[in-house]
Amino acid sequence: MDTKTGTIRLKASFANSDRRLWPGQFVTVLMTLATFENATVVPAAAVQTGQQGTFVFIARADGTAEMRPVVTGLTFEETTIVTEGVAAGEAVVTDGQMRLYHDARLDIKNPRSYP
Repeated sequence: MDTKTGTIRLKASFANSDRRLWPGQFVTVLMTLATFENATVVPAAAVQTGQQGTFVFIARADGTAEMRPVVTGLTFEETTIVTEGVAAGEAVVTDGQMRLYHDARLDIKNPRSYP
């Protein structure tokens, strides 16, 4: 690992039948370090930090917000794993949390589902 450039020197053998790669050529590699089966994920923007720890606002079916404490796992790019506090399929608030409080009425502008 070269800490100055953020690069890792690797050596690998693989088929190169179309001859697109040449010795000494630099390539970008994406390595999967872990896989989390059936993980509940939310957009990282939904996770807030307060005096009692991390929490999210859940959008209830009746159009109100529920402030719920959560336990988070890893965050990668714009996705955070939630290990406790949110069930699969629940809608979370990703914008305007500074104006919310428990049981506040929501004005949902652009509902989106999340993978």
